[in-house]
Amino acid sequence: MIVYANTPAKRTRQITADVAVGLWAVLWIRVGKYLYDALQLLTEPGRRLADAGSSLSSNLRAAGDTVSGIPLVGNRVRDPFDRASGAGSTLRDAGLTQIDAVETVALVLSLIVATIPISIVVLPWLRSRVRFVRRAQAVTELLATSPGAADLLALRALTSRPPALVMTACPDAAARWRAGDETAVRELAQLELRTVGLTGVFPSGRPR
Repeated sequence: MIVYANTPAKRTRQITADVAVGLWAVLWIRVGKYLYDALQLLTEPGRRLADAGSSLSSNLRAAGDTVSGIPLVGNRVRDPFDRASGAGSTLRDAGLTQIDAVETVALVLSLIVATIPISIVVLPWLRSRVRFVRRAQAVTELLATSPGAADLLALRALTSRPPALVMTACPDAAARWRAGDETAVRELAQLELRTVGLTGVFPSGRPR
C-alpha cells in the first residue's frame, strides 16, 4: 500500500499535513483534559456535603447506640437519634448526586470541546489521505498489469485534468493523442502520474 507520494513536493505536503493534523488533535485533547480537570473543582461542594452527611449520620448513630444502653428509657431515647441519622444519610446522598452530575457534565463538555475541532480538521484530512491511497493503488496496479497503461493514463489526463495544465504539459494534446503520437501519450501519462503523486518512466517506442 502506498501511503505517501513519490514526488518530493507532494510527499512533503502530505507529511507536513499529517504532522499538523496530529498536533492539532493533541492540542484539543489537552484543551478537553484541562476543561475536565477545571470542572472537577465544582465537585468539591458536593464532596463536602457528602462528607458532612456521612459524619453526621455516623455520629448520631453512635450517640443512639450509646443512649440505647440506658435502662428502661434507652430505646425511646434512641429513636430521635435514628431519625436524625437518616437525615444525615439523605444529606450524604444529595452530595453524591451532585458529584455525579458535575462529573457527567464535565465529561460531556470536555468531549464536545475536544471532538468538534478535531473532527472539523481530521475528517477532511482522512478523506484526502484515503483518496490518495486508493488512487495511487489503482494507478500502481494499472502500471503493473496493463500493457496499455500509458494510453489509459493519457486518456485520464485529457478527460480529468484542467485544460491549461494539459496544454502546458503537452501542446495540442487532444489532436496528438488521437493521432497516436507516442511522445504526446508519454507526456500525458507522466502528467497524470505527477498529478497523483507518483513517478514512472515510459520507454521510447510503444508506451506501456
